Amino acid sequence: MTEQKLKELLADMTLEEKVNQMSQVVGAFFNKDMDITAMGPMADKGFTPENVALSGSILGSMGAETLKKIQKDFVEQHPHHIPMLFMLDVINGFKTIFPIPLGQGATFEPELSEKCAAVAAKEASVSGLHVTFAPMTDLVRDARWGRVMESTGEDPYLNGLFCAGMVRGFQGDDLKEPYKIASCVKHFAGYGAPTAGRDYNTVELSEHTFRDFYLPSYKAGIDAGAAMVMTSFNTVNGVPATGNKKLMRGILRDEMGFDGVLISDWAAIEEIIYHGYCADREEAAVRSAEAGVAVKASLTGYVKEVYVNEGDYVNAGQPLLTITRNRLLQLRADVPQKYYAALRNVSDANFRPAYSDETYSIKALGGRLVSAGRSAAGTFYIPAIFEFSNTGDFVPGSYSDIYLIGSREEGIISVPESALLEEQGVYSVFVKVCESEYRKQEVRTGRTDGLRREILSGINEGDEVVTAGTGQVRLASMSGAIPEGHSHNH
Repeated sequence: MTEQKLKELLADMTLEEKVNQMSQVVGAFFNKDMDITAMGPMADKGFTPENVALSGSILGSMGAETLKKIQKDFVEQHPHHIPMLFMLDVINGFKTIFPIPLGQGATFEPELSEKCAAVAAKEASVSGLHVTFAPMTDLVRDARWGRVMESTGEDPYLNGLFCAGMVRGFQGDDLKEPYKIASCVKHFAGYGAPTAGRDYNTVELSEHTFRDFYLPSYKAGIDAGAAMVMTSFNTVNGVPATGNKKLMRGILRDEMGFDGVLISDWAAIEEIIYHGYCADREEAAVRSAEAGVAVKASLTGYVKEVYVNEGDYVNAGQPLLTITRNRLLQLRADVPQKYYAALRNVSDANFRPAYSDETYSIKALGGRLVSAGRSAAGTFYIPAIFEFSNTGDFVPGSYSDIYLIGSREEGIISVPESALLEEQGVYSVFVKVCESEYRKQEVRTGRTDGLRREILSGINEGDEVVTAGTGQVRLASMSGAIPEGHSHNH
């Protein structure tokens, strides 16, 4: 395709088409008959058939017959008949299996690894694949890290030789040649130096160590002509790599001269949220796009709303669209800074929407705490963000009373919220005196999780209190009769 034809194609594509071209889906989203309109597992992930029908690449499918069928069906239904790219982790062989990269590094023969990569490229290409997510050239010096075996070692010079050799082996002199596939150097940058060897963790390196030991092997792969580079999950000195404009544009593009395609690692854009750097997926998507990420792997949402029209002029940083999941919601609690120390013990929450009298449990909804980050500029509150399954009739964007739950405490007296009678700010319970007599007892209350409230004083351990129908008991006490159907315990 000529450059002029390419420009005409881009001008004719809708914004939705362009956005979905940047998204990668997994092969499991296609059923056994390769009907891309079938929902199948898409329904559980929040995907729509439109997302998949417009996506730009697939991860995890292989086999010439299978991929030819996917490609044929996909191109025929695509508005502009744009073919898909098929990608896979071809690390140390495809059909023919070679030693793991760490074992190859131990040979000190990068020329041998180049030949191994060429064999893998030939086998993968005839199976219909276009891209491999290799080589992994991360420098590793901590044996506790779980991906040590995928690196070629701990020496920056040797890693660079192996990286360049593998890139040449996969790609050859020209990607248009038969039996060649595009190479993706990963993970940019510093992925092999996580704190305490814990995967996805933070990376703290001095400028000298980062530039002189960790960056050279990536540069060697780029100089060898790598068509793609993959971002890493980790932070680099406090900033998540996938949303790090200085790292991806300043160093990768400007300093190293990389002009290929930048792809995120699996859901790495979402990891920006978990590092506490962005509040939600929308902000994370903007940060990664500004950093230059062109392909997002894997797609975990869908385009919900577009804010601009085709042909509109937009300003830098202007929101273009909303990407969301239709089966997941987020709950945000703004916690005063004075409670920052207590946040480390928070793992769950209950909440009561403004439009409902029912209290819901995040854990019961299959949810979890995803971040408790730093305060935003101009506020004295720290956001604690939970994510849960949208299995009820919840209204996105609505306000809720949120009750954060920390570690379990012993020796606490508590009663259900339904046991409390509130009159002008004073709380009381009805304590059982005998089988047919109840005493109204004023109590001083403490914390609540939305379901039960702590009692600081007024009743003792072993007291039996009415836990349902307190309003009826109050009226009955005034008339001298005890209603039927109430219950009591503590």
